[in-house]
Amino acid sequence: MAYNAVSTTKNAIAALRYGEHEQSVIRGGVDCPPDTETACRLFAADRIMWNKDSGLQAHILIQSFDGRECSPEEANKIGQELARRTCPGHRAMVYTHQESEGGNIHNHIVVCAVNHENGRKLDGHGLLYHCRNESNEICKEHGLSIITERKAELRYTLAEQNMIDKGKQSWKNDIREAVEAGKAKCRSLDEFQAHLKEHGITIHERGSRTEQGGKQWTYYTQHEGKEVRVRAAKLGEAYSRDSVVRDLSREKVSALDKAKELQQAGKSVLDKANQLINSKVQQEQERQRAAEIARRQKAQTKTVAKVRTKSIEMGFSR
Repeated sequence: MAYNAVSTTKNAIAALRYGEHEQSVIRGGVDCPPDTETACRLFAADRIMWNKDSGLQAHILIQSFDGRECSPEEANKIGQELARRTCPGHRAMVYTHQESEGGNIHNHIVVCAVNHENGRKLDGHGLLYHCRNESNEICKEHGLSIITERKAELRYTLAEQNMIDKGKQSWKNDIREAVEAGKAKCRSLDEFQAHLKEHGITIHERGSRTEQGGKQWTYYTQHEGKEVRVRAAKLGEAYSRDSVVRDLSREKVSALDKAKELQQAGKSVLDKANQLINSKVQQEQERQRAAEIARRQKAQTKTVAKVRTKSIEMGFSR
């Protein structure tokens, strides 16, 4: 059984190097050698070649497994196949981590935002839904269990399910995806609400802590030029106020924080490298200046010697 989540980043290098943060990690590449430094260069080359070096640089797919069902090696192969099916034409690196021996396994899949075949950027609209469907299909092919029913966690109305069956994206699913992304990267309720506003979603709260059921949320957004709303209970238990607050309050270091730490560490290494280079350049310049002074002194000495020799010769000739 695999659980999926998606997010984006404007720093592909930090996301790729974050995949290396575990000591025991299995790497797999899609249209890319399984080497982080090579992936960094190829991702950058695709963006530069197609003049798409601004904005989002990569999409991150998280795929978690029960460690009792599959090995890290098999999980990595499943992650590569997921990247191929959901993001065809996009290079990707798959990093597989295991919490402990026999513990849960998760894939950290970094997908280049730019298609190396046609230069188009990956459309993240509906990516989470597409990722979950493909992940379930691949897991079935590998004989793994799948998430078949999520009545408490996730609910679909008949009209919404009909839209999904026709391959259309539901505005309610847009809200779900924004909430999932917010829970993954935000550390407080204020950050979470600010994140939703960036996606055109606001929350109206009703009820009180003293009433039965406590405070409840209604999500508001725009769809086809009209304001629409849906109660959190209609989306599923995972999108209720209590569930979101519980997820946000968990003690965790987000992938974004770790990426920032790695980025800062990389900057420190780069600064030291630049200092070393500058020192070497300065030493070389001083060596060249000393060599030039020595050359001039030697030339001057030869000139003086020639003059003296000439003078002596002229004196003897007289």
